[in-house]
Amino acid sequence: MSKSTCSVEGCKRPHYGHSWCKSHYQRWRRTGTTGSPDLSRGQLHHQACGVQGCDQPQGQKGAKGLCAKHYLQHWARRKNPPKPKQTAEQRFFSKVAEPPDDSSGCWLWTAAQDGSGYGLFKDGRMIRAHRWAYIQLISDIPDGLQLDHLCRVRACVNPWHLEPVTPYVNWERGNSPVRANRDKTHCKQGHEFIPENTYVNPAGSRICRECMKQHRANWERKQVA
Repeated sequence: MSKSTCSVEGCKRPHYGHSWCKSHYQRWRRTGTTGSPDLSRGQLHHQACGVQGCDQPQGQKGAKGLCAKHYLQHWARRKNPPKPKQTAEQRFFSKVAEPPDDSSGCWLWTAAQDGSGYGLFKDGRMIRAHRWAYIQLISDIPDGLQLDHLCRVRACVNPWHLEPVTPYVNWERGNSPVRANRDKTHCKQGHEFIPENTYVNPAGSRICRECMKQHRANWERKQVA
């Protein structure tokens, strides 16, 4: 049984692929045609890259008419196709935990938080997550007002758990150390903070007068001794 030969007219070399010999097959892979290219072999690889606007020379055979940079990008995209771009809403809710079973209704933030425990979300610029949710789902925050967490959970981003209030009201409802100290009715030694027993220093802090008397008496005894 005779071996098949190349189908290109005048070529007697043995068949290699696509009915062509190895030489014509490789020429077809390199140039897209089995005919003789218009350029000489030395000029062939100096054709410009096939990407519009790129004037870099084409790579070696098998580069699909691309320069080395765009050929590598081509294969990188094939191996790691780009992920579809998510909208800001999709990115936001991907960082919110499933609602808990305690019927609190809180949307707990699972991503980055600031030092105070409030969630952080980037939508062009960094913003606190609960503020972003309120602006997107409810309305803009009025000038001069702050968002107060009615649920008292700082990581919650449920906009229906937020209320715009003045800074003073927000502080009044909060549980900061300053607020907790202001609500104390007795000093550490158990003396009641009544007007007759309370001294307010220039910084606004309350000081127990009875404790001041005891401290001074102890100091005087040490001086005599």
